[in-house]
Amino acid sequence: MNRRIFHIATVLLWLALPLTALQYTQVWNQLPVHVATHFNAAGQANGWMSRERALQFGVGFVAILLLIFTALLLFVARVQIDFFSWAILVFCALVVGLMVEVNASIVNYSLHGTALELGGVLMAVPIAVVMLIVIYLFARRGLALRS
Repeated sequence: MNRRIFHIATVLLWLALPLTALQYTQVWNQLPVHVATHFNAAGQANGWMSRERALQFGVGFVAILLLIFTALLLFVARVQIDFFSWAILVFCALVVGLMVEVNASIVNYSLHGTALELGGVLMAVPIAVVMLIVIYLFARRGLALRS
């Protein structure tokens, strides 16, 4: 049962792909011909792509992440699913969710000039990596040595 839920959760990550495409296609006719896709640390646009290329890049980047994460999660789950396996799944979901949010922010910027708030994204990933390392160290400690 635990393995089945883990695999279902892994498959559910793939919903990010159509969601990313939907973010662009819902407002396709309202998007400018060139969409701001790169921003400096202050959240100001300093790189643009055509809206077609922005859609392809956004969906493609999420697809590559999903391929890597799915392979990783299936590798982790091949023997047993433990607390660390679930932690990796949550980490992957966080990263994919952040990429969906970044794409939504790109669309919003292009439509409304809404500034990107990248501080949360820039802080969330390193904090999640540190937490994943700590979980790994405590989950994989093994048996205590006898004295």
